[in-house]
Amino acid sequence: MPAAYTIGEFARIVGLSVKTLRFYDEVGLLKPKEVSSSGYRYYDASQLPAVRLIKRLKALEFTLEEIREVLEGRADLRGALERQHALLASRAASYAGAASRAAAWLSALAPCREEAEGPMKQYEVRVEEVRPVTAMVVRKVGAVGEAGPRVAAVMEYLAREGRRPDGPPVAVYFDEEFDPERTDFAAGWPVGQPLPRGESPVGPVEALTLPGGRVAWVKHVGPYGELGDAYRALLDHIKASGLRVTGPPREWYLTDPASTPDPSQNVTRVEFPVE
Repeated sequence: MPAAYTIGEFARIVGLSVKTLRFYDEVGLLKPKEVSSSGYRYYDASQLPAVRLIKRLKALEFTLEEIREVLEGRADLRGALERQHALLASRAASYAGAASRAAAWLSALAPCREEAEGPMKQYEVRVEEVRPVTAMVVRKVGAVGEAGPRVAAVMEYLAREGRRPDGPPVAVYFDEEFDPERTDFAAGWPVGQPLPRGESPVGPVEALTLPGGRVAWVKHVGPYGELGDAYRALLDHIKASGLRVTGPPREWYLTDPASTPDPSQNVTRVEFPVE
């Protein structure tokens, strides 16, 4: 039986907000696999292909009703894509990007839906002991896309202090109910010893201690937008192994996007503290 995910865990895996998942439930687009007597929603891995399809069709400006027709088999995926491509191509230049994505997907469409959606990445999950780490970070509520500017701002702060980082940049995500557009997270650089609180254009820079102990981790190679696959692998392993998550997840960015122009070559270590 596939592992059951809380709505917060599933939101992190698929890169949607908890609010969006609740809305999809309310409108009947994506119902939870199970709702407990207390009202808690639970999802499982069998629903991931549907979510990926929803996200891809939403990106091409399909309506929720059109997406529902595809999911329920009342509309053919190829035919729906052909109609949408024609519609997008006829719109103003601001829609040219979406039309191009539809054309690319249509031209590469595999004979069956499962092949079109692409295989899940395979990961080797490891469990090991790590030492405590002190990092200088900017922590506040914001979109996950703000990680890069925060990392850059902390690097500028370290340069002013005459210090070098002790490792690759890191981000720590504190919210259990993940929302990629509005979440409490910290991003910055590890340092040997904490430094005085400072200011930056994107917020205060302050010390954060990442506790040592046992962590489960995987190495993700690919775009940051596909990190949900890494979270799924980690959470599945944690649940199957009888481990328990004891702290917020951390992402260590092992390659510099500025010097790695191909996003498919980005390398990220994703880890959960466990016991």
